[in-house]
Amino acid sequence: MPTFTATQQIAAPAHLVWDRIADVMAWPEWLPTVVRVEAMSSGSLAVGSSFRVLQPRLRPATWTVSQLIPGSSFAWESSSPGLRMRANHTVEASSHGGSLIRLEFQFSGALAPAVAWLLGGLTRRYLVTEAESLRAHAEADARAKP
Repeated sequence: MPTFTATQQIAAPAHLVWDRIADVMAWPEWLPTVVRVEAMSSGSLAVGSSFRVLQPRLRPATWTVSQLIPGSSFAWESSSPGLRMRANHTVEASSHGGSLIRLEFQFSGALAPAVAWLLGGLTRRYLVTEAESLRAHAEADARAKP
C-alpha cells in the first residue's frame, strides 16, 4: 500500500493547529492545494460526514470522515473503481509548547501502484505544501492571540 507522509513542527499550541485543520470548509482560504470544499452533509467534521474537494491538477473527490478524535486527529477516505485513498491528519502537542502535525496519504486497491507511480510526486509536493501552509497560518493565529 503506497503511503506518503509529511510532518512539520509548528510554534503554536495544538488547539490552534487543530482549529485550523479541522475547519475543512475554510481550507480554500489558506491552503493553495485546495480550490474548493463543498459539504455533502452537515458541513461539520464528524464520522460519516462527506465533503467534495476540488484540487488543482486532480479530479474532484468526495471524502468521507472515517475516524475522528476531536482535538487530535481525523481520517477520511475516498474511492473509485480499483482505487481507495485514505488521508490521516494528526496534531500532537510538543513538549516545548508547540505542536507536531503529521499528514499521511495512502493509496490501496488494484490501481494503487499505477496511481501512486503517476501521482506520487504531486502527492508528496501537496503534503509538504499543506504542512508548511498549516504551520504558517497556525503560527500567525498564535501571534494574533496572546
